[in-house]
Amino acid sequence: MIEGLPLPAVDDPLDQAFWTAAAEGKLLVQTCSHCGEARFPPRPMCPHCHSEDSQWVEDDGAGHVWSFASPQSPLLPAFEAMLPYVTVLGTLESNPQIRIAGMAVGADGETSTGITPSDIRIGQPARLRFRLAGENCALPVWQIAW
Repeated sequence: MIEGLPLPAVDDPLDQAFWTAAAEGKLLVQTCSHCGEARFPPRPMCPHCHSEDSQWVEDDGAGHVWSFASPQSPLLPAFEAMLPYVTVLGTLESNPQIRIAGMAVGADGETSTGITPSDIRIGQPARLRFRLAGENCALPVWQIAW
């Protein structure tokens, strides 16, 4: 855990199921019960058919790097302690239209330092995992095989 890291509220009814599952290391994706379209981030209404009925579907987190960046000077002091790191915007294999941001981590699922932009390429296979960031809060990270 990193002191001073801004963490999301994990008790909002709209996305509480996502954060509860994340704390258990599982990825849940909100899916429309009417048309079956998956969506992220969670929303109260389906952007495709406007239904308010949804369900949570577990996903294995397999995906690919869609984009990435390596900040040189983070905006918040809490991120300064984590330098150097790479942030990945990844897509899910099961739902390529879904993009989730997270820090790149190594094969152990924890190590983020030492990974450089030269270790990552667009389209590279990655797996979404979760790393504990605070009490009852786990943040998405992209596990990169490097």
